Amino acid sequence: LDDTYDLAVILHNKTQGNIFFVVQLLVAMLQKGLLEFNFGLMKWIWSIDDVKERTPVAENVVDLVKEQLLNDAEANHLLPLAACIGSKFDRDLLLLLVEGSRSADTTITENTITIDLFVDKNLERCQRNGYIDRIGSGNGYRFIHDRIQEAALAVYEADVRVGLEYQVGRILATKLPHDQLEAMVFTILGLLKNGLERSHMHDEEKVMLLNLNILAGNKAMSCSAFQPARNYFNAAIELLPEDAWTSDYQLTLDLYSSMVEAEYSVANFPAVQVLCDTVMKEAVVLASDKLRVCNVMIAAL
Repeated sequence: LDDTYDLAVILHNKTQGNIFFVVQLLVAMLQKGLLEFNFGLMKWIWSIDDVKERTPVAENVVDLVKEQLLNDAEANHLLPLAACIGSKFDRDLLLLLVEGSRSADTTITENTITIDLFVDKNLERCQRNGYIDRIGSGNGYRFIHDRIQEAALAVYEADVRVGLEYQVGRILATKLPHDQLEAMVFTILGLLKNGLERSHMHDEEKVMLLNLNILAGNKAMSCSAFQPARNYFNAAIELLPEDAWTSDYQLTLDLYSSMVEAEYSVANFPAVQVLCDTVMKEAVVLASDKLRVCNVMIAAL
């Protein structure tokens, strides 16, 4: 106890007894060489003066982990990508993101290391450093704590982080098979949102966002989340081109019909009337294709 008392006092003063913060501070001390295991003495040794002078002075665990990540080039590349996905992520999904962003990656050289090896090596490194943990025996991982996920994103300034999130969202939107795309559609839209709001959207981006909002709206409707579904369908309608009824008749008809049903589900009957009138008065809409909205209008009345 006499040997550790001074160190314990320093740790407590810096962490206020938060056990997660204590662990991260000890990891930082180990990485800085302030704490090491002496095999001759078979115990941990440190210089209390060095600990006082060189222990990180971060005010919270996010700043502390951020400092650690800034000094770890590989983790600095990998963990922000994982953090964009969420608190849990899959190795294969992370591999897809690394492959998609490899052109801007300065830590991977194709002549010396494969992307698969890079990802596996650094997942193991991040696990060893206490950032992430494996879920069972599969390819799933999770952040040890939500503050580590927060710190991984805080490595970048706000504008750069928005760009990273947009890049991740676009890779997922264009590379995932349909079943995985549907499972992650809410996350993907969240990643794309800020990046698209800050830039002028090209036609290709509008089409991508239109289809994602339709997918999200249908998924929300199937979960009886009617208000979010209504918001997704509305966002999709705003992205339709002016000639939508002639250029993509079936998609436009299905979208308006779904929007009518969503507005009815949240009891917004004036909006139901307006949307139904739009479909009923559209010259290109066949009489048989008006039945779906007619049934909703009758129910609303």
